[in-house]
Amino acid sequence: MADNLLVIGNGFDLAAGAKTSYGNYFESEQYRETRENAIKWINHCLMGNYRSSSFSTLYSENPEPFNCWDLLFCMKSMHFDTLSCYAVLKNWCDIEAVIHDSLTLNSRKKFSWCVIYDCLHKLRKNEWGEITNYPELKEHNIMFKYLVSTGWEKKSDSMKHFYSSLLDELKNFEHSFGRYISIITEASDDYQYNAKRYADQLSGTKVDILVDSFNYSDFYGNCLKIRHINGNTDNPIFGIDLSEAEEEEHAEACCFTKTSRRLQQDALRICDLSDDGIESINSAVVFGHSLNMMDYDYFNYLFTMLKFNTYDISKMGKIVFAYKSHGEDPNAERLRYAGKVYSILNRYEKNVSKSNQHILINMLRFSGKLTFWELS
Repeated sequence: MADNLLVIGNGFDLAAGAKTSYGNYFESEQYRETRENAIKWINHCLMGNYRSSSFSTLYSENPEPFNCWDLLFCMKSMHFDTLSCYAVLKNWCDIEAVIHDSLTLNSRKKFSWCVIYDCLHKLRKNEWGEITNYPELKEHNIMFKYLVSTGWEKKSDSMKHFYSSLLDELKNFEHSFGRYISIITEASDDYQYNAKRYADQLSGTKVDILVDSFNYSDFYGNCLKIRHINGNTDNPIFGIDLSEAEEEEHAEACCFTKTSRRLQQDALRICDLSDDGIESINSAVVFGHSLNMMDYDYFNYLFTMLKFNTYDISKMGKIVFAYKSHGEDPNAERLRYAGKVYSILNRYEKNVSKSNQHILINMLRFSGKLTFWELS
């Protein structure tokens, strides 16, 4: 039975040669028509043409050319030129960060689903039937016009109904992303070979390799067991993590948390998780994961499984944070990565001990149970 767990994120697939990043998907041929249609709507609204042309007229050949999340992700990736009333793509956004901020902000100065809901729920029209309560922020305005054009006021009778509809639309986006990942990884012999080679190298063995994968892809081997933390290509999950304060303030958004959505998959019997071999794990290697706080719930589990909450060195497991340097300034990359490791361990220590003294981090470091490994 394996005693070492390999935890991998998207950096693993990228290192193995698969174009699986959000940016790769947004730039893909599969997403091209959706992307172009969303951008078409954004610029149509910026040019002030909304009142003179209906959504159905603009997209007569395809009545559903994109959904609300496609539109939001495009807006968050664009530069709005105020003078020319035109927007152009700049850098593709971090999907999960955008989801989190849009659900937890309640400000008219930054995009917020709460603001959109209020405008839809309290839709006002003048005597000629024209809507009068358009929000001012460009992103709010563009989204509001899209949702009104596609009948979302009927889905906004309550916040619960509105958020449920948003989640359904997110699932449609996820399924499209999952199909893309499946196509580019399953057909690639190079990816399959490289991924298995990296798994062997990182785990230090060629037998009983247990992998917790944040990726939706599969790579195959007789001695390999992959547990998909956030679903596979058939049922991928994009979700968020909420702090205690955020969960209390934004209770309706809890259905978007990864923990909640994993439980939904459990209930529907569509997940592939099991505890086979977990009871023997006393060390873990983490590679290719961004260590962002949207996945903190998993790392909370991992650190607890390694008994980091005992403050007993003899009982604690070991953890290795592995990485590869790619840029022109390797030292800057190493320091950024060390900062991410510190942040996620520091949050865990505060949760389990209510201490700011970094006792846990120092115990792990000085005992050699927390190490870094740079892959060549």
